[in-house]
Amino acid sequence: MRRLRKSLPAVLRRFVAEYEAGLPTGVTDDQRYEFRLRVINELAPRDPDALAMQYTRYDDLTEEQKEVVEQLGRKGFVVVREQRRGVVNHELLKPRQVIAEVRKQIPFVFHMGHFVAAWKALKVRPDTKATHPDRTDDKYCLYDGLHKDYGYTNAYVKKLVRELGTETGWRSLLGVEPVARK
Repeated sequence: MRRLRKSLPAVLRRFVAEYEAGLPTGVTDDQRYEFRLRVINELAPRDPDALAMQYTRYDDLTEEQKEVVEQLGRKGFVVVREQRRGVVNHELLKPRQVIAEVRKQIPFVFHMGHFVAAWKALKVRPDTKATHPDRTDDKYCLYDGLHKDYGYTNAYVKKLVRELGTETGWRSLLGVEPVARK
């Protein structure tokens, strides 16, 4: 360990010293205790205290490594788990997908004409030729400017199922008689 300490940057030497100082003497005096450190030289700024860091995804670790990380976590270390990155249109549904989902969950025939009548009645999005297509009810629908179309949320599917699941709800929303599915 002494040879290694001489070659380490000051920041890392301080980290190792503080880490070991924080351990109980029963651990550091035990002959089974061994501190392993893998150091890989990487390009870093010219600052002598600069330290290159390598991050590993928690999900890429073996079960054994995960256990070690969880134990280290109790000593003040931080492991960043995979975060959901911004993905355009994540979990949004196209009209045909909404229709298919609603069809599965209600006892009536539901088609594109009903779908269009429903978004108009619920004012979920503006009309097709609107000057501001982005003025949607974003709980249920979002406009995609790149593709010039709309994506619908799972909350909208649930709302349609709730509203159109009964004859009374169907008539109230769409203003027509429902047709039972065969």
